[in-house]
Amino acid sequence: MKKIIYLFLSVTSLLLITGCVDNYGYSYDSSYEYDEIEFREKMALSLDQEYADIDNLDRNIIQRIDLSIETLDYDKYRETLETALDSHDGSIENSDENHYGYLISSNFTLRVKTENLEAFLEEITEEGELMHLSRTTEDITISHSNAITQKEILEAKLARVLELISDATTSEIIELEQLTIQLQTELRQLNIALTSYDSLIEYTRVELYVREIEQFEENTLWEKTTNTFSKSIESVGVVAESLFLVMIALIPYAAIVGIITGTIVYIIYATKKSKK
Repeated sequence: MKKIIYLFLSVTSLLLITGCVDNYGYSYDSSYEYDEIEFREKMALSLDQEYADIDNLDRNIIQRIDLSIETLDYDKYRETLETALDSHDGSIENSDENHYGYLISSNFTLRVKTENLEAFLEEITEEGELMHLSRTTEDITISHSNAITQKEILEAKLARVLELISDATTSEIIELEQLTIQLQTELRQLNIALTSYDSLIEYTRVELYVREIEQFEENTLWEKTTNTFSKSIESVGVVAESLFLVMIALIPYAAIVGIITGTIVYIIYATKKSKK
């Protein structure tokens, strides 16, 4: 019995030491390949066959879309966006709306079901003018497959340990319970990683920037001439108004200068008159 417990503790320790986590989950490490093959043989599984078939697996792709749209009517475009989200199993994860004058711009973080992504993009780009679109993809097929494989191994080990507990002595039960906790902890971590994988695969993240712009119309020659003349009149009015305000502002200074000048002239005149 102790040999069996020692075997499971050794295998689990190797998994903990050599198992490594990549950006999204766990990855296969050949440093414990012998132990894993031995365990698989006991389960009547073939590791070589599994990895030989990896090219035949359905590809697990994570996508990210970045695009920017210009529109003449922000409110109307917002209605179009919300309708498209409802139609294609999408949602707004985050939004940031900014006002500049009477115009509006917004940044949206969206989650859209991947199988509906192309139809969704076509719908939201019809209403406004597409200014930018970029798409990035990441193939996580191997990482996803490794996570599932390790989960199956840990589940089988955990089931076997639970079977051994029923026939174990008191001291052996303590060791087996510690091993059970270790295996359950690793399983929880793997389940979190797989849940994250599935969410990122099933729903694509879309970063959308929407900017409202003014509508400019091409004027005729007569309209251009009239507008230019009107602007000139307005400019003349502005200049005249500015000059008038400057004159009003100078009145107090002119009064002071006049009083001082008059006083000086009066003194000079009085002095000359007294000499005569």
